[in-house]
Amino acid sequence: MAETSVTSTASVKRTVTNDLLIGIVFGLAGFAVNLFKLELYFNVDFLFGSILTMFAIMRFGLTTGIVAAFIAALCTWYHWGQPWAVVIFTVEAIFTALLIRRKVNSVFTNLIYWFSCGTLLVLLFYHFIMKFPLDTTILIALKQGINGVANTLAASALYVGYCYTRKDQELLPSLRQIIFVVTSLFVFIPSFLFLYMDIQQTLASQLANQRRMINMSANGAQKSISLWFQRNQEAVNYLAASTPHPVVASQTLQKKLDLILSAMPEFKRLGIVDEDAISRGFSPPVDDKGRSTVGIDLSDRRYIAAVSTPPYRMVTQLFSGRIGKPGARLIVVAPILSEGKYFGAAFGVAEFDSLKLFIQNLIQSDDMNITLVDENESVIVSTKSALKPLDKFSMPKNGTLKPLSDGVGHWIPDPQPGIGLAKRWNSSFYVTELPLEGKPDWKLVVETSLRPTLLKLGHKTSVALAGIGALLLLLVYFSRLFASKLSKNVLNFEVEVRRLPEIIAAGGTVEWQTPSTVEMRNLTATVQIMSEAMKGAYDKLQQMNSTLEQRVDERTVQLNLIMQELDIILENAPIGIAKLVDRTGRLLIISHDSEQFVLLNRNNILIKAL
Repeated sequence: MAETSVTSTASVKRTVTNDLLIGIVFGLAGFAVNLFKLELYFNVDFLFGSILTMFAIMRFGLTTGIVAAFIAALCTWYHWGQPWAVVIFTVEAIFTALLIRRKVNSVFTNLIYWFSCGTLLVLLFYHFIMKFPLDTTILIALKQGINGVANTLAASALYVGYCYTRKDQELLPSLRQIIFVVTSLFVFIPSFLFLYMDIQQTLASQLANQRRMINMSANGAQKSISLWFQRNQEAVNYLAASTPHPVVASQTLQKKLDLILSAMPEFKRLGIVDEDAISRGFSPPVDDKGRSTVGIDLSDRRYIAAVSTPPYRMVTQLFSGRIGKPGARLIVVAPILSEGKYFGAAFGVAEFDSLKLFIQNLIQSDDMNITLVDENESVIVSTKSALKPLDKFSMPKNGTLKPLSDGVGHWIPDPQPGIGLAKRWNSSFYVTELPLEGKPDWKLVVETSLRPTLLKLGHKTSVALAGIGALLLLLVYFSRLFASKLSKNVLNFEVEVRRLPEIIAAGGTVEWQTPSTVEMRNLTATVQIMSEAMKGAYDKLQQMNSTLEQRVDERTVQLNLIMQELDIILENAPIGIAKLVDRTGRLLIISHDSEQFVLLNRNNILIKAL
């Protein structure tokens, strides 16, 4: 008993070791297949490595399948930057393997998993742990479910093909299994390819439209903002040209400033300084703190230094103002000139709120932002609430700007470990930069988020995947129903054929089922011909058996008469008669006289009928 136990344990250990080694081989092969992903869009990928792991489950069982599934699923960590898909796909293998052991169809098992446990795991890991939006989570659940069922279908087809190549008759697939797998694949594959091509075309079209939209918006904003500045510059130029020189403070000058300011809501302040940079007119005449704005020395301002030196050009500048409440100012300054001589300057301080409102009116969608940046990379105005005037402008540091066509770039956030690469695309955006007309050292930055486009595409993909899922359910139901009906007819026909000898022997008649196909009709007709031939042969055999019994009886009577005659001859023969039977010398026939001659007891002589 002890020896038997040791041998059994060693055999189990060798079997488990083999299962592990085979699982590792299939897992590495599945990992390699997963490397070649089919990207639907932006890290929403279809992977096909589980075809091999599902085949390993069908062929080698639970242990091999789980090891293979775990190793192959590790590739998802590489593709998607998070480990949770490894858990989901490994549990899928365990769930499928356990139900297959209970003789449940593998595809049906996979459907059960993804409509129950698989969806719950995706919801847990993607929505609650990685904080994916619910609509994106649903999309991922549908995508992974359809992908898993498709791979299981392909694995079933491989397993059917494998069974055909084996000489072992017990592995032959059933007709029901063949019909189900072939029907499902021929319906599912075209549906999947149509979905893939449709999503790819839709994505390319929407992204191209978004690039065109951002370029159109940027060009329109460039022209509109340039016109806004041009109009304000013309107003300041008019103020400078209409101011008499030398510049002196006067009631007339103050009224003029107040009148122009009331007609130009784009300006917050208007003012005039003399050649010494002393304010001689200012509207409003007092600042936010109630202090007078006339008579202020502005000689230390950079814009005064820029406008008062040859070649006496107009200046538009962003700076930090000190009159009233300190803060960012945008000023337009024009020199007051006469015969090439500088007599002072007129200026207008732009109203940021007015400029921001003007820019916001240029935006065509909520996902778009426009930022105006000066030559020092300082923000002049932006529709982004986080960007204030004088803030330094730059692209976010935790990402990469990828150049595209038509001067558009795609800013993509860097991957974050454990979060998932698919999530980052909602934070990505297209961006383009254009110089401002008349101020080529300034630039207009227009950004538009890809999130709305991805949400629309995700919704469309989810609806399409849900449709394919519903199609799969109907396909599984009707193909199994059709396969069961057809295989049932074959099984019933098999039972009838098996009972054929019994029915013929009993003299009965076979009630054949109505054939459901031409092939079954021809097969039934052939078996009917065969059964008629068998019945005829059986009848002849019965007749021969009855005749044979009669002939045996007649021959037995004849033989008895001959033996009686032979006995009489042997008893009365005047001479000795004997015949040897075999090499041992036994006598078969001997007369009475011969018996006396050889001195043998007649009871020891073998007498046998010829």
